[in-house]
Amino acid sequence: MKNLYVVDLTQDKSKLNPYISNTLLNEIENNLKNKSKTLLYINKRGAFNMVICKDCNNIEKCENCDLSMNAHSQSKKLVCHHCMHSKDYILNCSKCSSTNVEYVWVWTQQIQGTWEKHLSSAHIFRMDTDTLKNKSQKIEALENINNSDIVIWTKMMTTWFNFKNISTIWVILLEQELHV
Repeated sequence: MKNLYVVDLTQDKSKLNPYISNTLLNEIENNLKNKSKTLLYINKRGAFNMVICKDCNNIEKCENCDLSMNAHSQSKKLVCHHCMHSKDYILNCSKCSSTNVEYVWVWTQQIQGTWEKHLSSAHIFRMDTDTLKNKSQKIEALENINNSDIVIWTKMMTTWFNFKNISTIWVILLEQELHV
């Protein structure tokens, strides 16, 4: 492994998107110049949503099973997808009582849109359950991967594909992955 970065988005947040760092932006721009690929991993296709305290970095967790709570915008509820415990949206952090809580919403299409706006000449391919529904689409995806500069993928893609000419693999919001 050549380089390993752990980026604190409170210290290194780009203007493109609150979940993308300047470090990642620089890595992708270098990869484009060097004609190599970037893989951007995000845990799931749909909106990844949670509540984080911006003062103490606490992630709101379920009282029953200690897993992160998922924010549901329509019902204004936090729901544990493991035990189904729910509670109303919070205004204060359960750890430090701060009112500086942030509802985080990120999904594959959002990340793709950010890069398409910023890097309009880059070929970006998104691999998730929306874009790959059957085996023939997966076979076609191999060609798309080979012709792409940036591949945005979800956990469904971790075992099926072989990737070549990759310079960077980046996990977007790793802390969410660790708290689920």
